[in-house]
Amino acid sequence: MALKKCKDCGGKVSKRAKKCPHCGAPVKKKSGCLGVFILLVLVIVIGAIVAPAPESDGTDTTSTEQTAPSSQKKQKISPVPTAPAEPITPDWEAREAELIALYLPDFKAPEVGSEITLTLNNGSTQQGTISQITEDEIQLIREGFTFGFTESELSPESGAECFATVYATYRALQKISEEKAVIAAKELEEQRKLEARRLAEEEQRKAVEAEQLAAERMERIEKGFSAWDGSHIELTKVIKNAMYNPESYKHVKTTFSDLGEHLLVFTTYRGSNAFGGIIPNTITAKCDLDGNVLEIIEQ
Repeated sequence: MALKKCKDCGGKVSKRAKKCPHCGAPVKKKSGCLGVFILLVLVIVIGAIVAPAPESDGTDTTSTEQTAPSSQKKQKISPVPTAPAEPITPDWEAREAELIALYLPDFKAPEVGSEITLTLNNGSTQQGTISQITEDEIQLIREGFTFGFTESELSPESGAECFATVYATYRALQKISEEKAVIAAKELEEQRKLEARRLAEEEQRKAVEAEQLAAERMERIEKGFSAWDGSHIELTKVIKNAMYNPESYKHVKTTFSDLGEHLLVFTTYRGSNAFGGIIPNTITAKCDLDGNVLEIIEQ
């Protein structure tokens, strides 16, 4: 059994004893390193559990976007272009009501007792002194007789002269007619521009097609001529076959005229005759566009 000294009396006492058998003083036990370590671990674990979780700032920390290859990142989708909106047709009824309200305060009725000449719907005229005006009728006195005319019997111009509603409506319709004419003119001008643009694009398309066809035609024709000296390949063979000494053939110059369906080829060359002399010669041939000799015209 392991013993140690009592710190109070110095007597021997067991390490397991709770107090000294000699003086009764309590025996202090040392804590082991293992116990201290375990206690420290428990404190750390409890602290981690109790501590509040950090607030999220809206960033997804589990995202792999930072390390993903750029080719795997989402591409932006361009918005689909929308067709231009069609012009909005004005609400002419609402516009008429707006203008009538605008022009009504401007109306000034003719004074009772004044002379006036009215034009009727049938084109005739009535002259007299105004004796009374109501909302829908005007009365005239002429030679002691009274004549009444409603707005429906008068021409638009005379009605507008006598009645407020007719006046405002007459001016409103005139204004609307002007506005419609302006809109119609703009639409017509826009149609003309569109038609001019269409014609220009059509002309440009035709010009490009014509240029392309001309280039293809010239490419087709050029295949029949030598890229080295410009001579016509098949015509050169014809010339050499007809020469006394084909090896003496010397090309000088070749030109051609494009006549549409065929070519006229003009070639100047030199060669030796049967006597060994070098003489110049010319030949004119009819050839197709693929370089074939169709006919010898002149030699």
